[in-house]
Amino acid sequence: GLPIPDVAPNGVTIDAEMREHAAAYVAHCRGLNKLDPALATSQFIETKCNWYATPEIEIGCKVDYSQIEGDTLYVRDYKYGWRLVDAICNPQLVAYAIGLVRKLAVEGITFPPDFKINLGIYQPRPYHPDGPLRTWELTLDELVAEHDEMVRILKFLTGPLADKLETGSQCNECPGAVAGT
Repeated sequence: GLPIPDVAPNGVTIDAEMREHAAAYVAHCRGLNKLDPALATSQFIETKCNWYATPEIEIGCKVDYSQIEGDTLYVRDYKYGWRLVDAICNPQLVAYAIGLVRKLAVEGITFPPDFKINLGIYQPRPYHPDGPLRTWELTLDELVAEHDEMVRILKFLTGPLADKLETGSQCNECPGAVAGT
């Protein structure tokens, strides 16, 4: 592999613990490919796949790691912070999956009816009973439903009440973020 610098581009010092956790994440991603390790064309690293939810709202997506294996698209996001992040109903992962499916469809990839999307957060530092990886698996139809709900919410946020909405640190605790209202 490539040598890891001592300082990241953002100025953060890369210590031994960071290197150890990053190596475990890379090993996890490499371990996803059970069928044929030579299928490099099905692996995508730091993939940009922006998409428009409405004509005014572009969803910016840069997926850490994804891979198609058989009838499943695996999407992985690496989180290094201490605040636990769940994969289930995670709007960031859903947006990533939507962007990837759209990008791959434009590139000519077709998806069988039983196609699945396996979304995962890999977060090594905080303790979780499931370990560092938490996943959520959807069908393509379920992903489409998640897309439609995300677009509905974004249309609401850009509607007549948009000038009354203000984001801030309180958004991390907003029940509306969970309820989708």
